[in-house]
Amino acid sequence: DKARSSYELEYKLHSFINTSLKLLHKDAFVLGLDDVDTRPGIGWHVLEVLRRYLTTPQIIVIVSGNMELFQKLVERQQLKNFGLDFSSSTEVLQKFTPQVTELTNQYLLKVLRTPLRIELLPFYEALERAFLTRKNQKDNSNIDIDEYCLIKIYDNPVPLLDILKIFYNALSCSSQNLQVDFRKALLDNSARTVLQIAEQLIELR
Repeated sequence: DKARSSYELEYKLHSFINTSLKLLHKDAFVLGLDDVDTRPGIGWHVLEVLRRYLTTPQIIVIVSGNMELFQKLVERQQLKNFGLDFSSSTEVLQKFTPQVTELTNQYLLKVLRTPLRIELLPFYEALERAFLTRKNQKDNSNIDIDEYCLIKIYDNPVPLLDILKIFYNALSCSSQNLQVDFRKALLDNSARTVLQIAEQLIELR
């Protein structure tokens, strides 16, 4: 009965989506999901909804998150299926590790398929690639990446160099060697994190 109910729900949902798209004269809906990996209480249930019901090509689902966190989220559920959790004894966990790892990998390959995954680069790597491309196009070796890069803060473009100066001042850092390390620590984050920190730094100015 449970399997039949699940199938009926999937069928009716797909019919509803198909009819809705016809009325709207569209080909597909786009559904964006963020922070699923950081919400273990609901993350597993969201992945299960994707696996069981949102299987129609008329829904394009974009899931953003950290694959390592997704891995832990699914591992947690697989352990639960064996009556275990991460607090179980090391000896017991080691015994079930091969099965849990295999089931976790299979699940992620099905729900978050490898060919469709796009790995987002840390801010600095993405910036450096764009900078080198632009630099080669302009054939100008005198451009400095920190002066060239503009970060949009509250609709105002601010040179990365200015943000870094505020960053160093906030840390009372005058040593060039330390500034190199602090710069790397800041820019090795995601673009969203760098933007959030930059906004806070601008408010300190």
